[in-house]
Amino acid sequence: MMPRIPNNVLDEIISRTDIVNIVSEYVKLEKKGKNYFGLCPFHNEKTPSFSVSPEKQIYHCFSCGEGGNAINFISNIESVSYQESIKRLSDKANIRIDQYYDVKSDQKNQNYYRVNKLAKEFFTFCLNKTTEGKEALDYLQERDLTEEIINKFGIGLAPNGRHLLYDALKENNVSEIAMLELGHISVYDETYYDKFRDRIMFPIYDEHGNIVAFSGRTYHPDHKDEPKYINTQETPLFKKSKIVYNLNNAKRTIKQKDRVFLLEGFMDVIKASKAGLLESVATMGTSLTDEHAKKLRQYTKNAILLYDADHAGIDATRRAIRTLYKQRFNISIVTLPQGLDPDDFIKKYNNSAFIEYVNNRQKSVNEYFYDLYKRNTNTDHISSIEEFKAKTFKLLMNSSETEREFFLKKMANDIDVSIETLYSDLETYLGRTRSHHKPVQNGNTKNYSTTTNNKSELPNNRFGRIAKKFERYKPKDVKKAQETLIFFAMNNKISCKIITSDTSITFPEQNYRRLIHDLENYYELYESFDIDNFCDHYTKEEDPEYRKFVNELYDQFKRDGYDNNPYDEVKRFTDEHIEQCKKTLKRSLIYSNYLKLKNEYDNSPDDVERVKLTHELVQLLQLKNKNV
Repeated sequence: MMPRIPNNVLDEIISRTDIVNIVSEYVKLEKKGKNYFGLCPFHNEKTPSFSVSPEKQIYHCFSCGEGGNAINFISNIESVSYQESIKRLSDKANIRIDQYYDVKSDQKNQNYYRVNKLAKEFFTFCLNKTTEGKEALDYLQERDLTEEIINKFGIGLAPNGRHLLYDALKENNVSEIAMLELGHISVYDETYYDKFRDRIMFPIYDEHGNIVAFSGRTYHPDHKDEPKYINTQETPLFKKSKIVYNLNNAKRTIKQKDRVFLLEGFMDVIKASKAGLLESVATMGTSLTDEHAKKLRQYTKNAILLYDADHAGIDATRRAIRTLYKQRFNISIVTLPQGLDPDDFIKKYNNSAFIEYVNNRQKSVNEYFYDLYKRNTNTDHISSIEEFKAKTFKLLMNSSETEREFFLKKMANDIDVSIETLYSDLETYLGRTRSHHKPVQNGNTKNYSTTTNNKSELPNNRFGRIAKKFERYKPKDVKKAQETLIFFAMNNKISCKIITSDTSITFPEQNYRRLIHDLENYYELYESFDIDNFCDHYTKEEDPEYRKFVNELYDQFKRDGYDNNPYDEVKRFTDEHIEQCKKTLKRSLIYSNYLKLKNEYDNSPDDVERVKLTHELVQLLQLKNKNV
């Protein structure tokens, strides 16, 4: 971990950085008055709403809300850590901050990157300037890989020689130890041999554009007995569980479009990228890991899986869904028709048809599994239908009533039964499932399907009974809870992290929501809270009300005796009070949702809709009971 950089050093880096020049490397800016304007690089827009102020050294998008100083900009646009952003800008400003880094470790990595770059240059030369390269280029062109794509992805050729790369690297003063550590050579009987020979070479980059490994592919028809691909083994730079292929090229498009397509292999990614799907990535011969998902979550919360439709692809999709859910992704799935992979689809149709298909044929996770279950169902056999129903009902256990109705309508059509019958079966299934956890009163479950004779009376009675349990649930002191959490966040960085990492709470009032978000961003740069420094960066003259709100809250913070206490000194007191305040905010959110449901129920003349609203109230009651 990097030691803290003093605030005065950060301020000097910012003051000596021309934010207009920095932003202009990514955005075409036009001067209007004191400020510069352009199209926001963080979301798609047609009318410029992105402003850069050279006087204040800040940027702000009036549409999506992104804003900050030059450090924030580089961190967001390049999706690098704040520390890396600071390092890049300090180099540009000629401000030395070496003392805050592990210089020895950094120098070793830089040497490794240099060796891999030399290897890549060697492979590029062999592809473009040798007789063997001509044959490899013909193969690539037959696979519809243009010169532009070859250059973009750095594709090259490892020639058919025992130690040609070894000789080239030795000429550049690369040691055998470095070559072995990076997987370029192997040794046998004290003789060194190139690991990759007679293969088309694909460099593997990390998200920052550093070459960390290579993958070599056979291309001669008479090499069918050899493995199609050979990858660099794990090295100090290359960890398969962490590297996402093409993220270096795709990350800006991923942020702009707020989505990422996950494909099975890097050749799929290359072809998809050539077709125009620039936000596509892949893992390197391994299932999607938590590390992959965490890395992608830095760029977007929306993931679209585009894996093959065979058994291996289905298994990979299941695993990826579980992994992505843990990182709170919104997940969609695209299944190409007729067992085609992206390359096959593009060959059979064309690039624009591929883009149109993947944009318009995205399914939710439940839609994907429903279609999968339906495909394996024999509608002529009741046992197969019952299995189909059971799998689908399990899928819908935690779904909204809208989603349940959507799938029950589909199922009614697919197996030719009435939706009323399916509602009844679903209620029976849910009651049976709940009975494993809680005894059912009188030995049976109530059925509120639309087939009952007094369908309007039963849900009405049930809704009213449940609603009574919310009557005394209205929380008190919600404003005080918001204020107290802000005070703890101002007090120290760890408390702020504890508060902001809990995604189940929200601040009901806008200024408190904005302030907790600004504090979270502030602590990415600074270790302790300073009101003047904070206001300089996060409150603007054109928004005096927010500045007044922050200053008044800080004055109260000081009056109440909070004074930047280290977390370890106040841990027990802090943790207890934070949990109490979080419970109050959760209670506020639950009560607000209850009022919304009650209003919809009171104004709904439709009995079926009332049944669904009653189910939603039951789910809300379960959430309420967990928060007690």
